[in-house]
Amino acid sequence: MKRNHYAETVFMSKVSLHQVAKFYDNYHAVQDISLDIPDNAFVVLVGPSGCGKSTTLRMIAGLEDISRGEIRIGDRVVNQLPPAERDIAMVFQNYALYPHMTVRQNIAFGLKQRRLPAAEIARRIDNIAKLLNIETLLDRKPRNMSGGQRQRVAMGRAMVRSPAVFLFDEPLSNLDASLRVRMRTEIKRLHQAVPTTTIYVTHDQTEAMTLADIVVVMNGGRIEQYGPPQQLYHSPDTRFVAGFIGSPAMNFFPATLTLTEGTPTIMLAGDIRLPLLTAHFPADLQVGKPLTVGIRPEHWTLSGDDNACLQVTVDVVEPLGQETLVYFRHGGEDYCVRLDASFDGAPGETLKLYPCRDKIHLFDLESGLRLLID
Repeated sequence: MKRNHYAETVFMSKVSLHQVAKFYDNYHAVQDISLDIPDNAFVVLVGPSGCGKSTTLRMIAGLEDISRGEIRIGDRVVNQLPPAERDIAMVFQNYALYPHMTVRQNIAFGLKQRRLPAAEIARRIDNIAKLLNIETLLDRKPRNMSGGQRQRVAMGRAMVRSPAVFLFDEPLSNLDASLRVRMRTEIKRLHQAVPTTTIYVTHDQTEAMTLADIVVVMNGGRIEQYGPPQQLYHSPDTRFVAGFIGSPAMNFFPATLTLTEGTPTIMLAGDIRLPLLTAHFPADLQVGKPLTVGIRPEHWTLSGDDNACLQVTVDVVEPLGQETLVYFRHGGEDYCVRLDASFDGAPGETLKLYPCRDKIHLFDLESGLRLLID
């Protein structure tokens, strides 16, 4: 299930997938997905392991045959074209550099295969080395470089070809946390400097949110939702998207719809009466219907209406400088709230939490679809 949040804007799609599927014997790895990727957009495919994101990327690259459907790059159907004829460049998780070659030779390899003049190859290498700040590495071999440096070289080898589409397959997963953050910033800066259609695969939702123009959330071989990062964060279409996007994750509570003096009210977590705002109340929602309520960690306060108060025992406190994360258990489940840095509570203390009434999300218990209306 997907909702196209770009339906009102016309783009010339650089990459288009129509009803693309991939089978491995009886295993349905990718299930008839359709997606239009705008020219020069930075699109991130994100989801848990086994969701089909890397398989989709490899089908676009031509490294996996598609079982059915159609893939277009520009105005060409590329289903039967080998990778070398698709005008794409790919950066892999393991960098795939030739260990016996210098950086200069690694970057030049693809250009030599295309029989470009030596002067043109040298000019391109010099330009890309300056852009990536690897001029001092050109005569080194991969074994004499750090992970971040090897990643820059792998990107340079892809970028020097000036392809129509860049494909990144979890390129930062082998780097330590601080270097991942720096390289993430560099990748975004490079895309701003050299805007080229880019499709990037990751399991890290933070990478997806910070890098992408468009985030595509995949689950079980399907596209759950796609759109701008902030739209997915604030208006998730499904419980899966709501729980996957955001860190710490959204809190989910069992709930039931009731009427209190004619006002639609959510009975949350067994002891909270939460009147629904009329503008957010779906007209076809039935009284007595079991629901799931989602509330993000930052959408709680320490004061409010005691009729809509969740009383909990603090389990763990994590001061992070600019904020404090507080963890607690309720109904056998673990939850987290994000509070001001000045919060000085301790484990074992009782805490009253008040959900922000205009920030809750309602989900159908069976389908997982969001019921609240924006």
